Amino acid sequence: MPELKVDLRLHSIKEDRFFIQALGGLNEESVQTATTYHIQSTISVDSETNLVNVLFDFKLQLKEPAQSKNVLLHLIAVTTFEVVNHSEVFKPVTKKGDAEVRGIPTELASMLTSTAYSTCRGILYARCAGHVFQAAVLPLLADPSVFLPKAEPVKTAQNAVKSATINHPGADSMPRG
Repeated sequence: MPELKVDLRLHSIKEDRFFIQALGGLNEESVQTATTYHIQSTISVDSETNLVNVLFDFKLQLKEPAQSKNVLLHLIAVTTFEVVNHSEVFKPVTKKGDAEVRGIPTELASMLTSTAYSTCRGILYARCAGHVFQAAVLPLLADPSVFLPKAEPVKTAQNAVKSATINHPGADSMPRG
């Protein structure tokens, strides 16, 4: 497979939604043991502007089934990248009427997803500073493919959506920071 060379620029980072619900009775230890993140991710290419949008929707919820619908923290963030050499990177995948549907290479989708996840991780860390939820730091993402569809290539015309649930790491199970 030929090496993929991409001329890429960060276009924008946008917080679409953020809230923390006031909930008594939680301390840093209980936040680590009694909560879990539910995460959805969407990656799409705007064919007119050649911008790649990576949306992450993070919800921190209690693990206990009776209270799991209670969202304690919610962040929706979109990290947008500009692909300068778009004609070399986005290859035609299918024809849909008269319009070409372009695909994003899996390697690029993986890298952009990983970068957007890390960006959101930093946003959450900064937004939760001084709050009991600062103990709910997202773990480092070792494998961004958990958020990518299994089909090759990623078909961006349909906004490929992938979900995951991440439990908080114990103090000695995963690196924090």
